[in-house]
Amino acid sequence: MTTPRPVRILHPRPSGVPGAAALDDLALITAEGLRDLGHAVARTSDGMDAEALTILIGGHLMDGRGVDALPPDVLVYNALPVPRGGLSGRYPEYARLLARNPVWDVSRSSRDAIVGAFRRDADAVRHVPAGWVPALARLPAVRAQDVGVLFIGPMTRERWRLMAELEAHGLEMRAVAEVYGKKRDALVARASMVLELAPLEEQTPEPTRLVYLLANRKVVLAEATPDLEADADLRAAVRLAPFAELARACQRLANDVDGRQALQQRGLDAVRRRDAASVLKQAMEGLPRTAPMASTGSPVEAPVTAPVSGPAGRAFASVPTVLNLNGDRDPVEEAVNLALPGAPAPVGAAPPDIVADPCDPTLPGRVLDTGRFGPVAFSPGAFTRILAPWVPARVPDLIGFMTTCLRLLTEGGTIEILVPYDLSHGAWADPANRRAFNEHAFTAFTDGHEAIGWSEARFDLDSLEFAFSPLGERLEAEGTPLETLLATPRAVEAMRVVLRKRTLE
Repeated sequence: MTTPRPVRILHPRPSGVPGAAALDDLALITAEGLRDLGHAVARTSDGMDAEALTILIGGHLMDGRGVDALPPDVLVYNALPVPRGGLSGRYPEYARLLARNPVWDVSRSSRDAIVGAFRRDADAVRHVPAGWVPALARLPAVRAQDVGVLFIGPMTRERWRLMAELEAHGLEMRAVAEVYGKKRDALVARASMVLELAPLEEQTPEPTRLVYLLANRKVVLAEATPDLEADADLRAAVRLAPFAELARACQRLANDVDGRQALQQRGLDAVRRRDAASVLKQAMEGLPRTAPMASTGSPVEAPVTAPVSGPAGRAFASVPTVLNLNGDRDPVEEAVNLALPGAPAPVGAAPPDIVADPCDPTLPGRVLDTGRFGPVAFSPGAFTRILAPWVPARVPDLIGFMTTCLRLLTEGGTIEILVPYDLSHGAWADPANRRAFNEHAFTAFTDGHEAIGWSEARFDLDSLEFAFSPLGERLEAEGTPLETLLATPRAVEAMRVVLRKRTLE
């Protein structure tokens, strides 16, 4: 099997030039997504590597000499909004780079503008939106969400008027110009709702912010833009409104607890469907299929790998590294969708890729046929992520289920779990449920692993979040301690748990 070509992500950070930090998440998403595809990835702020594919992020931040010195095979990942007339007036050197090098663009409208302005072949300029990676979900825990509506961005007279109108309606507003890194994470964590406005022409581009917000289950009220309205997935994940109607829409959303909860889940589901590895896989397939220059100076054709079967390796070149164990009820396009045997599927649901028992200790090591991916090898360590919303509540053998998941995950891989809380109103609403959970339910698979006989590997707790009911939200807003909330019937609906595999020495 051919080793994927190494990748070097070049993210310039010139001293005294603002805007580089706004592209940190784009570099992170690109690196993590390509690593999931098997590429060795290095991130750097300068320097080239002749053996690697260089992906340039933030080329508009470089000086003219640095841009002109870049080789023609450097892939430019553009995040700068491009008007129909191009960028020659503001960024002449960067415009020349967009005119000659292969280009990915996070924005469909900017991609179309580049093709039109420079009369480029459409295949040389591809729309590659920012995808989802688990590392985006990084907000710290906060005692309370004391910011009603958060806006991050530059202000204009019209925007000041909007903020004043929102405050007049009794909404707790917070507006900041530019904030990145841990400071932004801490601020966003405190916000009940985030207001996203169409970027100004001179504004520092931050193309991943919406994906970042949705990955952290934030309620987003967004000004309608052509790009957002054309994006069917993200359009349904936010509340859209024209600028003139934002104040009214914000007030309605602030008073709609159920609507906000539904929007949070839709947003998270939408970005997870846009898995970065799947997005980047398609984009990489559109690049010329040549390896780096060999020592003779001649390009070496990258051989095409044939499917292989059997438990010894991955069964098909395009098999995802994501396994969705709720594949009959909530299928994910970019994952292998597995359904439990005998489980009734919702009316009209698409069939899963595989029906198999995740409690079966012989599942790791088997090869199962699928219509979408061909034979899939469930080899130990075959998956980087396992999605298990509601599944632990339905399986007959929880220890067997968790053991199988532990074996199927690669080192550092995660299982993402959603389970009903044992005092919740809906804990037993699903007749398929066999058990409910509390905050101590997964200790047996982390620090208590020895008691269940795990001696080779265990899970570490990455995150534990509680989804409050309207009653729980009201009690939290009134300052009720978390311990009291957890002991209050009907206050907590569910728990979201992320566990990470760690091999024991």
